Amino acid sequence: MENNNTKTINDQDVDYVYGVSIKFDKTGVTTSSSPIKYGTADKIKATIAVVTLVDSVAAANTKVIMQINPPSADVTIFNKDGSVAVNDDDLGEGKFLFTTDGSGQVIVYFASINNGYQNVSAYVQADGKSPAVEYVVFFGDYSHADTSIPSPSVDLNDQSVLEISQTDPYFYVALIQADAIDTTQGNSCVAIVNNKYFKKIPYQDALESTGMSIPSAWLSTQDKNQLANFIENDVSAVVFSSPTLEFLAEGTPYNHPKIDPVNLPRNLTSRPYLNTGQTSITPSNYSNLYVSIDRAVEPGGGYTYNLNDKIKFTMYVNGFFAGSILSNVTVFDLNDFTVKASCPDTVSVQIPAANLEGFGANISNTAGRYDIDYEVIPANETDPKKYGRPVNWLKGNINTVA
Repeated sequence: MENNNTKTINDQDVDYVYGVSIKFDKTGVTTSSSPIKYGTADKIKATIAVVTLVDSVAAANTKVIMQINPPSADVTIFNKDGSVAVNDDDLGEGKFLFTTDGSGQVIVYFASINNGYQNVSAYVQADGKSPAVEYVVFFGDYSHADTSIPSPSVDLNDQSVLEISQTDPYFYVALIQADAIDTTQGNSCVAIVNNKYFKKIPYQDALESTGMSIPSAWLSTQDKNQLANFIENDVSAVVFSSPTLEFLAEGTPYNHPKIDPVNLPRNLTSRPYLNTGQTSITPSNYSNLYVSIDRAVEPGGGYTYNLNDKIKFTMYVNGFFAGSILSNVTVFDLNDFTVKASCPDTVSVQIPAANLEGFGANISNTAGRYDIDYEVIPANETDPKKYGRPVNWLKGNINTVA
């Protein structure tokens, strides 16, 4: 970013006047119960905030377009006063026009009577002077199951228990292709884990041999785990939900990088960093975060990465639900970066803001912690023992709830 109101997209400088962000909250959210079917529906509060990029001043009385995709008959949007928000036909399907209040905000509520996901974005209407950042919100529980698709399965031992890996941060969920789904293309699969965690991937990918990779940090080793999935068409929003699988798990949920010199050796000195070097992730900076590593000369000779190497960043979050003693944890991989011919001095990958939503300080006002690790995978290499990993990874505090 060259200055406060210029963003580089596809090597072209684009001037923006406004920045738009959305914060979502599912805790204790109430909406109008009219129509009556939404009295017990799954609800999410969304706070859209608009600021001027030059001086970060709240943009009052500014028209904002919020777009949801795919438009769904199962999802209704309510205004702050409890009235139903109406799609703006002049803008197109799935688009809603709002005006910010004196503090530069719009508050709306989503309510859904079915399992499902929505891609949600918002941008300023005037002259298109703000980038549209996309978020994904999920609705779901285990009460919508039908028999159209089979339940997922996991690899259990002879005692019908899932053994949590100590070298892999994920467990793997296998799916059988459902006869009710005409084609695997154009559909997404969403896993629901213990009624509060969701993961979405293309349905075709979910059917591949390794299945869905789910953070083991989402598992309980004290009680039975519940796992279900639903398949949603990315255009029509038609949803099929599976029955629920229940299983026990044992071991230690893997939610931080491992030091394993035998199987996962660490030999790189280039330490990852965020943006201009801050380590704390806060409500004011988490919406535009990049993690980077520099191409350093390594002690053993050579460089941190080279042409055609693939770089994979992994982020581990050990946080809290705001103001509680409850842990809010996750682990996720960022988009792979393949080193091209220019072999840049620095590699940077954006951390999706939606992945950092909802990690607050605990009841003692202590922030959570995060770790960011990376692997450098040489071209055509498949042996993890030959991947490069940092001796020191990035650690810091995380609290994204204002």
